[in-house]
Amino acid sequence: MAKRIRLLLVVAVIVCSAVSARSGNAAAVTDTQHSTVPVDFLYQSPCTGDLISFTGEFAETQHLTITDSRITIVGVSDTQNVVGTDLTTGQTFHFLSALPFVTTFTYPAFFPLVYEKVLDARIVGPGPGNNEIQHFVIHETINANGEITSSVSRGSDDCH
Repeated sequence: MAKRIRLLLVVAVIVCSAVSARSGNAAAVTDTQHSTVPVDFLYQSPCTGDLISFTGEFAETQHLTITDSRITIVGVSDTQNVVGTDLTTGQTFHFLSALPFVTTFTYPAFFPLVYEKVLDARIVGPGPGNNEIQHFVIHETINANGEITSSVSRGSDDCH
């Protein structure tokens, strides 16, 4: 996702340069991108202590709007059929998450770009005690070189 944001920012800077060269009442430029990435990862459940092997897809849709003075990126990233198998018990788990985000910044002096994302995820197991709910607020900064720093400003991880 970080590479995708960098690519969108590069495109945005080029388009903003072109848009700002035109009159002040130029129409907005828009673009929508959709991508999916296969995922395959091991996760240690804090609820059971077991390793779970997950596979599936991560999907992302982003809509970019550029005006004379502002760039707005609206998007959502979510899991698509991400299913895991507990390597100890063989039980099946489903990983469900959505990461909606809106980022707006002003052109031409928009670096550093600072924004927050909210991640809500659920790992749903076969019974009580092995279902996990995660909630994190992620703070990100992109500098003028396209380098991203990220930190969790608030978070919770509960077993049910």
